[in-house]
Parts: sequence; C-alpha cells; structure tokens
Amino acid sequence: MENTQFHIKYNKTEIASVMDFANINHADSACVDCSDETTDSNERQVCFIRALGAYSGLTTDILSVDKMLTQNMHEGNGKYIRINALPQITDSGDIAVYKKSYEYWINGGRKVITSKCLKGKDIEELAGRAFYQVIEKFRACTAGVSASMEQNFAIKLMYWADKVCEVFFQNWELLKNCKFIYSGSLKKQEYLFCYFLTFFGIDVLMLRTENDTEPGKALENLSMDIKLGEFGKCDIPQYHPEMSQSKNIVVNTRRADRDERTRQMQNRQAAIGGNQEQNTQAVAGDSQSGQNRQPVMGGIQSGRQAVIRDSQTQRNSGIVLTPEPKHELAFEELALLASSIVMITIHDKKGKPLGSGSGIMINEQGYILTNNHVACQGHFYSVRIEGDEEVYQTDEMIKYNQLLDLAIIRIDKTLQPVPFYQGEKPLVRGQKVVAIGSPLGLFNSVSDGIISGFRNIDNVDMIQFTAPTSRGSSGGAVFNMYGEVIGISTAEIGYGQNINLAVGYEYINTFIQGFYKTK
Repeated sequence: MENTQFHIKYNKTEIASVMDFANINHADSACVDCSDETTDSNERQVCFIRALGAYSGLTTDILSVDKMLTQNMHEGNGKYIRINALPQITDSGDIAVYKKSYEYWINGGRKVITSKCLKGKDIEELAGRAFYQVIEKFRACTAGVSASMEQNFAIKLMYWADKVCEVFFQNWELLKNCKFIYSGSLKKQEYLFCYFLTFFGIDVLMLRTENDTEPGKALENLSMDIKLGEFGKCDIPQYHPEMSQSKNIVVNTRRADRDERTRQMQNRQAAIGGNQEQNTQAVAGDSQSGQNRQPVMGGIQSGRQAVIRDSQTQRNSGIVLTPEPKHELAFEELALLASSIVMITIHDKKGKPLGSGSGIMINEQGYILTNNHVACQGHFYSVRIEGDEEVYQTDEMIKYNQLLDLAIIRIDKTLQPVPFYQGEKPLVRGQKVVAIGSPLGLFNSVSDGIISGFRNIDNVDMIQFTAPTSRGSSGGAVFNMYGEVIGISTAEIGYGQNINLAVGYEYINTFIQGFYKTK
C-alpha cells in the first residue's frame, strides 16, 4: 500500500471532449493545491471537472472511452467506472451496518472510517480524513444541519463507495490511473460524493449535458467547469464493462508484499509449460458473499440488476477432437471424484472465518480453480482435501477474472486434477449432471440433476442445472456422466427451486490455459 500521507491537487488542464479527459496525463501539468492538510509527503494530482453541455459525437466518444479504459483496466493499466445514477439505500440491514461505521468514526475522533470496501489500516485512515473534509463541506453548505442529517449523508457516502466504487478500492494504489465519469443527478450530496473520490487520487468528470448544478458558494470552487457545447437533450448510454472487452482478458492486480512469492510461482509455472508471467499476480481474497456477480449462492443480491436472457449460443467450444472411446460412469463412480474437490474457508487478517466455498483441482502442483466471489477479499484461505486430515493454509491468489467470476489459488500440496470437458459435442438440455461442493459447509456433498437450460447473464453464457446447491457450493464442479468438468457452480436463484447456474467449460478452459493440460 502506498503512503497515504499526500497532498491532493487539482489538475488545471483544459479539455474539449470526453476523450481528452480519458487521455489526461498528470505529468508536467499546472496545478493548484486543494488539500486542507499540510504535509511534506507525496503529492497527487487529480481532475475534478464539471463538463457543461454536449457536442456532436459525444455519445460516440463515450462509447470509445468505455472501450479504451475498460481494455486498459483489464490489462492492469488503471481502473475505470462510469455510471448514470447513484443507487438508493433502502435495506434496513445495510443502514444499520453503515450507521455503526459512522458511530465508530465519531467515537474514534473522526479519524478512521471502515466499510466493506474501505478496509485495511492505510485505506481506513485515508477514508477517515477524506470523510472529515467532505462532512465539513456538507455542514458548511447545509442550513440548519442536524446530527441526523449528517449521519444520513455519511451513510450514503459509505454505501455509494461500496456499491459503486469497489473496483477503485480493491488493492488501491495512489499512483494508479483511475477515472470516474458520472452523468446522473448532481445535487449537493452526489456532488460531494464525487468530491470524496478525488481524495483517493481518482479523476472525476461530471457530465452536465442539459443544465448545470448549483452546489452553492461553499462548493462552487471545488470543481473546474469546462464548456463542451450547448445545453440540450443527450441520451447517454449505460456502461457495460463486459461489452468493452474480450471475454478471455484477465483482470490483474499486484500486492507489493507478495512480489517474491509471485516470482516463485512464475518459476513453477514455467516447469509445467505455461508462461503466465503477465497473468500471475497476487491479490487478496474474500468470502462467499458473491458481490462481484449479482445472482449468488442464496439469492440475487441488491445492487446492479443482473440481465438474464436465454442463450442461443451452442454449447460447443468449436474444438474438433478425435476422443478415445468413453463410457458413462455410475453415480457411485462419479462420487469418487470428490477427492479432487476441496473446501475453502476464507479468513480476514486476524484469522476470523469470513465464509466458505469450494474449489476444483486443476494441476498437480497445487493449483485450485474457484469463483472470484469466493476468493476476492479474504486475507488468506484454509483448504481441506477429502481423506486428508491436514488443513492447508495459503494466501496465494494467482489469477482472477471478475466478469467471469473465476479465480485460481494455490496450496503447497501435490494434487490430483480432474479432467475438463473439451467440447467434442454440444451440451444439451436434459443431459444428466452431477454437482460436487460443500453447501453450507457440508464437506463434499454430491447431488445429481440435469441441464435445464442455457442462460446469458450480463453477457456471459451460463449453464442452468437442477442438481441442488446452496451457499458454499460456489466454486464446486459440475460433471457430465463421463466424469469431466463441464462447469463451475457459480450462482443460485434463491427464491426459486433448483435454479442453479454454472460458468461453462469454454470460459474455464481459456482461463486455466497454462495451468491445466488436456490428457
């Protein structure tokens, strides 16, 4: 983590288009200090811009920026978010959680703030300082402000940070190129949330195509206003990150304290014939909560609405092989494959269990495939293997893809990988399947069912199947009757019955390339 003691300064570079904003380089730019603190440490320039009006080609530029910055993000070069509206907080449970965080901040002298995404000593201290500055601005520009009004605004700030900006705060780095474009309602609270983001070194562009906001005298000098064109109606498309990249692009991050271990892992990969230097990078892991994919084990979570459509895609990777003759296995034989399916417990930095999930052995040298939502935020993992009394602990997360909800972790243990289906024939509805995982922590439970359909969720083709699963099954294997993995259990529609979803073998085979060898 970078030193969080730094100055924030406005970059005064003029822009004439959204593309200009995307291409801003903070080197050698004229700046003016906007931080209220004095310190001799690092300096970080940011853009905080209200872009007024619209110009011919604005929509085209926005889509081009989406594609360019999303591509950069998934190649590990910066982070990008664009939204048209900030969500409303309505769940009483969420409100109670954020209220406690706010009270902790107050009782601690207004120095440290924490939430689902704002975790870790450095980021919590930085968030606490940013929180103080933003709350003070809110009080200054709100007539008759009360303690409850301040608390309600603070709750919104934390909720928006968690729901909208998780990608920014995950493995946050001061010098990372982060861009945020917002085109929704820009009243006082939304404006101050955008201001809050600048304290983390995030460039913010607020698109005001139809009219300008009136933040008030206490706020009007915080952002730089630039006229892009005349005010008028402009349809700004929704941002779809999954549409702006190839599905086999991997999201990569790096934690500096794990660089040596990463180099060791790269050497191990070379020994198995896989050159994954650009993809083998370390990242923290998390619980079974499933925040990266909206349909999750136990139900569809609130937040971004998942788009579920019938998939017309043939369930065939296009690979043409001449396979050896196969024979279907009995259920008793398929159940023996549980020895290659693991149970993963996720822990925070103090060792407290955060949740559990499942994983699939993909390589003899300790590599395990699981879901990104199982592994994404925990500090380390405990792995159990059937027939082995030892519990294997690791903090090695090798690779992940947030959009496909896939991740690879590694333990120091020789494993027995299972075979993965190579697409000799299309999968079909009615085809028998067997699922193995650890639902609700019940280690390596086996269930059977059929493929009941093929769905497209947020532009990812998935297999719908009926073999019962529950929380904790995430990351487990879905087998065909030949004992080959055709998918990884990923989601359950909680208010239905046996409506379960798996990421299919086509995506998996691409993702694990270099770690797994076909037999």
